[in-house]
Amino acid sequence: MAFLDTTLVSLRESLEAFLLVGILSGLVVKLGHPKARAPILWGALAGLLAATLLGILANGVAAELYGNNAALFEGLASLLAVGILSYMVVWMYKHTRTMMGTLHTKAKEALGAGRPALLFGLAFVAVVREGIETVLFIAGKLPEDGAGPTSLAVLVGVALSALLAFALFAGVVKLNVQGFFAVTGALLVVVGAGLMITVVHELSEPKDEGGPGWFPETPVAFDLSGSLPTECAATTGAACTTGGILHAAFGYRADLRWAELAAWAAYLGAFGVGYGLSRRAPASPAA
Repeated sequence: MAFLDTTLVSLRESLEAFLLVGILSGLVVKLGHPKARAPILWGALAGLLAATLLGILANGVAAELYGNNAALFEGLASLLAVGILSYMVVWMYKHTRTMMGTLHTKAKEALGAGRPALLFGLAFVAVVREGIETVLFIAGKLPEDGAGPTSLAVLVGVALSALLAFALFAGVVKLNVQGFFAVTGALLVVVGAGLMITVVHELSEPKDEGGPGWFPETPVAFDLSGSLPTECAATTGAACTTGGILHAAFGYRADLRWAELAAWAAYLGAFGVGYGLSRRAPASPAA
């Protein structure tokens, strides 16, 4: 996993959490209960703590599993990451348009019942859900990328989302939130297609080479090792750097095999086209 991928995912997920908590806090003030912001903030902090502890635990588990069978673990972890990305894109599209109305209804119910614990729970779930999604996405690559660079990427994403959320709520900048998630969703579809290459590549590793051998190795579709390599042990230059960036960010391989190319095209074609058509569909009256 690349620094860019992890930063993008953490930016998107933490911004969603900031927006949910910020909107919820604004709603209770608008409804005449400013003191109700306290349980919301405590719930958000508890969700952040729970997600952090889960991340630490996932790092230890991932390191142990990776040492036993690196190829199998990386292949299955990449498959899990594809599922998480797909869920993130679909869930956010379905709920962006109705987010404000849903939060308003739940906040009003909690205030009407005089139960601050419900507000605590709303904020906790909002934060911990985004945190769990982020942890599950990056856990599979922690042993390979390292806890330090991965943690730095997460912190950069969270810091950027915090600045953006503050600017939005302060009225410094105006942002079409639905458009923002549409663009980042499209980027995540491309990242997911690249991860499918990793899934097929790792699970096709022969058993005599330490891999699981779940899929047969297919012939090489093309070989650009001479012009756009991904491994630069003996060479340096712009082409080598570009190939490395493409490999880290989008799963590019200089010697791509037919099965890997088919998996990439199938995901990008099916999920990408479906996502694009759903974005162009008119909003329902209810939304």
